Amino acid sequence: MTTLDAAFAVTPQGILARVTVGISDGIITHISGDPTHDVIPNDADVLLPGFVDVHIHGGGGADTMDATPEALQTICRAHAKRGTTSLLATTITHGEAEIARALVNVADAIDAGAAFCHGGARIAGIHLEGPFIHPLRPGAQPKEHVRVPNHDEWLRHIEHSRGNIKRVTIAAEYAEARPIIEWCWKNNVTVTVGHTTIGGDQLAALLSEGPLDATHLFNAMDPIHHRKPGPVPTFLTHPNAMAELIADGHHVHPDVIKMAVAAAGPDHIMAITDAMAGMGQGDGDYVLGGHPVKVAGGKALLLDGTLAGSILGMSDAAANIAAWTCCDLISLAKMTSTNAADRIGRTDIGRIALGAKADFVRMQGGTTHNATIIGGVSIDI
Repeated sequence: MTTLDAAFAVTPQGILARVTVGISDGIITHISGDPTHDVIPNDADVLLPGFVDVHIHGGGGADTMDATPEALQTICRAHAKRGTTSLLATTITHGEAEIARALVNVADAIDAGAAFCHGGARIAGIHLEGPFIHPLRPGAQPKEHVRVPNHDEWLRHIEHSRGNIKRVTIAAEYAEARPIIEWCWKNNVTVTVGHTTIGGDQLAALLSEGPLDATHLFNAMDPIHHRKPGPVPTFLTHPNAMAELIADGHHVHPDVIKMAVAAAGPDHIMAITDAMAGMGQGDGDYVLGGHPVKVAGGKALLLDGTLAGSILGMSDAAANIAAWTCCDLISLAKMTSTNAADRIGRTDIGRIALGAKADFVRMQGGTTHNATIIGGVSIDI
């Protein structure tokens, strides 16, 4: 057994001080420490559960749709450097053949297990974003490939993924979406409503039947108006809802992030990056869904000025949420790790607990990322 020491650690039972974690074969086998309710100093050494990001298109210059093992390895290593220890490789709206190639590639990587990418985040599954979205809300998704939900095509995607699709973004307002939503509820696949024109009443009716998430809340959906509220208030207040948030300050203003967390509570918010290939690469020209993207000044934009994913890392998202909402570390761990893990049915990640994978981020006071540890092994950041 190897051990890992820290001044503080965030666990499901609360914060522990003077912590020692025992690790055997990449699994947490021992946790000792003193429960504390003291204020954590800003410069304190804190262990948080490794970040879980359920919405990643790319990073390090690569994209999930490149459909090569090397691209996925590049993505996993780029995001591990920013604290992500588990991720869902995320597709984009495209032709069925292109999506199939990406799904098969990710399934192959998952089948390869831990040997697939040393020093990289674990691939915990697939997020199928599109093609079943609304043409009036495509965002940066290639509009020429947007199509009405089709149950037969959905089943082909499931087959190509070998059952590894854990989330699907869909425009739930379509009647044709209903068979897919019901299939997902029966088969433990999370339905996340996005790139959508759905209204609050229709959304509330669906939520009364089962859980639904919001894909990058506020983006690619109707905005809030005080006399025409749209879907956002429903996502923020319904107990069956969970909302993704891109906390880069470009997709959603910091004050609105603060409002959303206060309204929904930390049990119903998941930080995501929605990162594209330019994450970790700096300014330059990239491609998303076959369309050119320019990264400059912290933004990724299509040539028409549309936001095209982000260049955010999860360590930056965590620091931003902590600063903008003044949340405690237990809430921060939920929003950056535990909620996402739970939503994809993984109780072995996203928490510092006996029997869980030994995945951690070491932070200074919850704001500065100092180390990523995957399976008990510290990686080069």
